[in-house]
Amino acid sequence: MYYRYRVIRGVTGGRYQRLEEISLFGCNAGEVVAMLRACPDELHRAPLPWHLAVEEMLAPSESAFVISLKPKNKNQSRALSLYELRDVWGISDNEWTRLMLRLRGLVVDNEPPIGDPTNFEITYLPHHESILTFLYVDGAIVDGALSGRWSFSRPSPTNSLLLWPDDLRKFLGIIREVAPQFLE
Repeated sequence: MYYRYRVIRGVTGGRYQRLEEISLFGCNAGEVVAMLRACPDELHRAPLPWHLAVEEMLAPSESAFVISLKPKNKNQSRALSLYELRDVWGISDNEWTRLMLRLRGLVVDNEPPIGDPTNFEITYLPHHESILTFLYVDGAIVDGALSGRWSFSRPSPTNSLLLWPDDLRKFLGIIREVAPQFLE
């Protein structure tokens, strides 16, 4: 599940208040797709990697996109996992886009414990500042325009992201720049 939160940031953390459930991807209602549409310079970078500095783009509105990584877990109290979306990089071609998301771990497997996941204050932990995940969507940038559904594939045992050597090198270059600790 994906949510928009109001966030008031301090020096070492932030106060988060859930505003609404959202879609991150999907050509009709996806927030990330809408952000990408609003950045024509990024659309014309394909097939080179494009970048959305989500945290920075949302800062003026004091909002953040938060992912609940385990929303259907029956024992939510033991497995609450909330991650703030900070950046999205994509490589688009052949009607698919490989994505790398940089997240900030707010609550990772209920650590630190919070009482109410809709309204909480958190201290940012240095080892949770840059967490990377990779995935893909059914959609691409073709001739400077979005093409396809921009949605995730249905769950299956074989829908993991495939990274060809050239794409991996591009993502590793980005990692060297924004989160070099991953390569030490």
